[in-house]
Amino acid sequence: MSSVYRGYKYRLHPTPKQAGQLDEILSAVRLAYNMLLDFSIDQYGRNRQFPSLGELNAAFPDILSRQDVLSPVDPAILQKSVQQLDHALRSRESGGARQLPRHKSAADLRSSFTVPYRGENTLSISCLNIAGIHNIRIAPGPTVHSSLVRLSMTLTRTISGKYLVSLLCRQSAPAPAWFDVSGIRYQPHRPLSVVPASADVCHGKTLRSASYH
Repeated sequence: MSSVYRGYKYRLHPTPKQAGQLDEILSAVRLAYNMLLDFSIDQYGRNRQFPSLGELNAAFPDILSRQDVLSPVDPAILQKSVQQLDHALRSRESGGARQLPRHKSAADLRSSFTVPYRGENTLSISCLNIAGIHNIRIAPGPTVHSSLVRLSMTLTRTISGKYLVSLLCRQSAPAPAWFDVSGIRYQPHRPLSVVPASADVCHGKTLRSASYH
């Protein structure tokens, strides 16, 4: 069996109070990221080496305790800042980025945070519950089949000030009966059979490429 990941996006219509609560969480996420970046730059100045993911995780609780504004926010939400910064630092070390990661500014209107889909973080046909904020009204959108496993939700505030939520789901899919790689076709658990590369049809379907996990 392989897995197929599907994403669903919905427009939110929060009340002014709910929008203010969401903005507070987004501000806390930005602050946590910037404090972690300051810690990383300081470490680099000391020993010319950025902290590892383990060192960022170890420093994270102390960083949270320095700002009271961070204490009301679910640590699991702020923890994503550690992963984001670590990815940015590793990208620079590997040559993928030439400059240091930049601080996130309040002027950057687009921002987001991600939560796992469990507990009080749920989405229904008409409303969203996320990060302790309940009954946020959502616009009509695609229906999520009950067979899908809901993994996480990402709330985003766009540059224009709109609020969106993206739902990530996983669907188990059976492995295809045949695979076609560079003209070699085979069935799982059966001997390989070589067929002409021009034979593109198998079981009535065109097979251009396939992967098996």
